[in-house]
Amino acid sequence: PTPTPVPAGPSFGPPDNNTLFTALTSPLVILAVTTLFSIAGYFLKSWFDERRARQEKTRQEEEQRRKKALEDEAVRRQVAAEAQKRREITNAHAISYIEKLSAQLRDLKILDMDHPLDLEHTYIRLRVRTQAQRTYPSADQEREFTQTERDPNEWFALHHSWYTERAKSAIPPEDALHQYRHCAILGDPGAGKTTMLKYLTLASAQGRFPDLPTFPLFISLHEFTRSGFDNLLDFAAYMLDTHYGFPEARLFLEGRLDVGELFLLLDGLDEVNVGADEDETRT
Repeated sequence: PTPTPVPAGPSFGPPDNNTLFTALTSPLVILAVTTLFSIAGYFLKSWFDERRARQEKTRQEEEQRRKKALEDEAVRRQVAAEAQKRREITNAHAISYIEKLSAQLRDLKILDMDHPLDLEHTYIRLRVRTQAQRTYPSADQEREFTQTERDPNEWFALHHSWYTERAKSAIPPEDALHQYRHCAILGDPGAGKTTMLKYLTLASAQGRFPDLPTFPLFISLHEFTRSGFDNLLDFAAYMLDTHYGFPEARLFLEGRLDVGELFLLLDGLDEVNVGADEDETRT
């Protein structure tokens, strides 16, 4: 009998070239490889696109920052230039005010005089002293002299001694301002308080008080109380504008006050009569 052939088992060994080429060129392998490259290409493209987008965003932001910095610098320079221009204009107004004030104060008009006096050359300088209670002669001594028949010359000698001691303590008003900075000048009517304040204003405008505030401002409180203004600086600014051609002076005056460079001379406190009663007037 013919023997039954035995089926051959699997064989092992390297595939031949034909088999490998057939496997690699099969549709499934090609599809898989194509899909893999497509996915890789998509992610690479997305990465590069995102990177370019970030770089472009960074570039735009940097450009905006540079542009904003240039605009801010331009605005700063414009503001600085305008501020400098305002300072120059304000300083010019201040200089003009000082010149006009000096010219005005030199002409001292007394009552109905036809020709004003030159204050700078005709003023007789006064002296001031700190206010103190009279200690001599005392009230008891006055009563004794009036009730007894003592020698009047003795009475006059006491008064002369007292006035002599007072005169020794008197100092120029500018020295008093150096010592106290804030002063109230008291004196009898006609003693020369107003003229002295005007002379101090003129001397300050001429730069003769280098250690005192450099911008003098003479204000009549009598005029202020009848001006309708509630604020002294508002009235002063109005006065500078209308009388001296110094517009918008309020901020300038505030700035001078802040740095202690406003020499404020207020005249006529005893002439201020406001309020419904005496208590309100004193307030």
